[in-house]
Amino acid sequence: MDNCQHILYLPGLGYEFNNASVKTYAGRFMKALDEQHPNASLRFLLKSEEETLASGDTVTVVSVLEDNGQQQQERYRFYEFRYAPWLTAQWQQSSPLRQYLSLSFTLLGRLPLALRSLLGYAAHAPLTARLQGAYFLVLFFMMSLVLFLLAPAALLAATELLAGYFPQLKEWLSGQLQWADQLSHWAQGLLVIFTGLALVKGDTTSVVKTLTGEMMSAHHYLSFAQQRLVIQGRLSALLEHIAETRNQAVAIHAYSFGSIIALDNLFPHQGPVPVRVCQTVRHLVTIGCPLDFINTYWPHYLNRSPKTPLPLESWTNIHSPLDVLSSQLFRPGQNLPFAFAPQTHCEDLCYRLMANEQLGPWQILTLVGLKSHGGYWDPDPQAGSCLQLLTPRLLPGE
Repeated sequence: MDNCQHILYLPGLGYEFNNASVKTYAGRFMKALDEQHPNASLRFLLKSEEETLASGDTVTVVSVLEDNGQQQQERYRFYEFRYAPWLTAQWQQSSPLRQYLSLSFTLLGRLPLALRSLLGYAAHAPLTARLQGAYFLVLFFMMSLVLFLLAPAALLAATELLAGYFPQLKEWLSGQLQWADQLSHWAQGLLVIFTGLALVKGDTTSVVKTLTGEMMSAHHYLSFAQQRLVIQGRLSALLEHIAETRNQAVAIHAYSFGSIIALDNLFPHQGPVPVRVCQTVRHLVTIGCPLDFINTYWPHYLNRSPKTPLPLESWTNIHSPLDVLSSQLFRPGQNLPFAFAPQTHCEDLCYRLMANEQLGPWQILTLVGLKSHGGYWDPDPQAGSCLQLLTPRLLPGE
């Protein structure tokens, strides 16, 4: 047994657009550790490599090395669990027509709930819940624009599908392609609004299409358990790899939707917690966990009854009052959400992004509450981050 601590990192959705890979996360962690270490003469370095699992999958591993001037010692070892490719696999394999229909039915089905959360109980709902409803509608608007982006390809696919059965209908649909192309161009122009609001950066159309695919896949995951078993199996394989090669306890650090993936594996809906999870996972860190948001729009999702308790030694949850998607999990006098083991204690850490954390009309209009979900760190790895709150609690004796 060595002194190296092993950390399994689960990023949020869209991590490729917000510089939240395991390399940058480990770099932010190293910076926070270096600044708070009592021995100022120590230096910390990063080393990155790829490891191959028994299944043939590769995983990015980043080590934080402690250098005292005489020798280097590995102190922390981060493993990246990149679940997004498995989460979005079925969406990516779907035809444009199927994507178009799936997105259409989802938007129509969820719109009444979004409106009800915004208007139906506005008189007695807390401000956060109403803001969640408002921002949910903003996301709906963004996803509806993707419908127009998909329209030309979906119409072309429908034309080819109906060609052998309704030749006259095919001819009529072919005549509508020009209109569909025009609508697609208009939608691309409207998406520039999101770039101006700093919701997305880079190639707006490409980013929004990717994020819509991820959000649709997350919806199917929450509503129909789509790809849940696949992701759980891959996570178990990675934990098995760590147990076989290192024989060490593991801490899980998860951001945003990665927190939901982690909770599903630590507190399953049914059956016992997997043996390897019980044996290896000792600490959990959730950052910007959207559990309250999910409880509003997928209330059935929190109903679960794990058969065996998970022996967690610590659970730290970092949230921000400005982030309307984050959750304060422990409230005095209330139990933890869904069937967490009674002995599981969650320590909430409040990460304050601004001195004044009351959202005024201008902040609401400019979507500050939504953009704050990405405010736990800056794209610059050398900037400050919420991990400065975390390292003193995770590293006793440092």
